[in-house]
Amino acid sequence: MLGIGGLRALEAVGLKPTVYHMNEGHSAFLAVERMRLLIEQEHLNFDEAFDACRANNVFTTHTSVPAGIDLYDPGMLYDYSASTAARAAFRSISS
Repeated sequence: MLGIGGLRALEAVGLKPTVYHMNEGHSAFLAVERMRLLIEQEHLNFDEAFDACRANNVFTTHTSVPAGIDLYDPGMLYDYSASTAARAAFRSISS
């Protein structure tokens, strides 16, 4: 599974997996996208979406050395996700 894009590709072809496998940190944003969709489509609150998402995520790592671990700069994460978070927050308070 390839993170956000992989999840969107599966949805585009009508597939809804029952388990989501995340290998290493490459798919780090898969869980975030799944939570966003659960909040938006199923009208769950954050805690409910977190629990629902956590129940069927599987994470594996094969490269447990520093060179194989993806790390993300918090500033970069903010730059790329702030508009998405703002849209989600606006939708939740305007509903």
